[in-house]
Amino acid sequence: MGGFNSTFVRIPDGSEVWEFAVHIARLLHDSPYVSCKGAVDVQHAEGFPWLHIEGLEIPGDTNKADHPAFRSASLETIWLLCHSGSGSHAYIHCINGKCCRIISVSDGKVYEDSGIQESWEQQARAEKLDQYTRWGDANSFSWPKAFDTEMVLKAFDLPFAGDLEVLDICICVSNPDENDMTRALPE
Repeated sequence: MGGFNSTFVRIPDGSEVWEFAVHIARLLHDSPYVSCKGAVDVQHAEGFPWLHIEGLEIPGDTNKADHPAFRSASLETIWLLCHSGSGSHAYIHCINGKCCRIISVSDGKVYEDSGIQESWEQQARAEKLDQYTRWGDANSFSWPKAFDTEMVLKAFDLPFAGDLEVLDICICVSNPDENDMTRALPE
């Protein structure tokens, strides 16, 4: 049973990537809400407008706000959770500390569908309906029940899997000023 839990932070236009990555690493380093700082990395793969935060747990109270370390920092974050064994997929999108959209689906049941539908959803929904139609299952299609995290990765051009095997930045939150590429090597 594979899966992933990933956090992404959009790099603001005009920002220098290294400086922004260090800023995010310091926010997490200084946060009392990150208990295991040595297990959290701020990563960047060249060509992507997002930082990947490896090892950061999804905040418990997502209906109201972003992770406490990010709430007052004027950031855009995306949290994705995928568990292929149970068919679980979750998406949380926050801007400026506020949660704007949550979708959570597991075992064919919608657990959360709150916030304002986003522009990427219309195209993703149409593509998924087309796929269901080709399979002869159009009658069983419903949104957001058919949601999966691949839609978000595509819509936002988020780095994932193979993209993250070649990193140019990997900062351990326990040492926010060092680019520790030994932590970026695949196990």
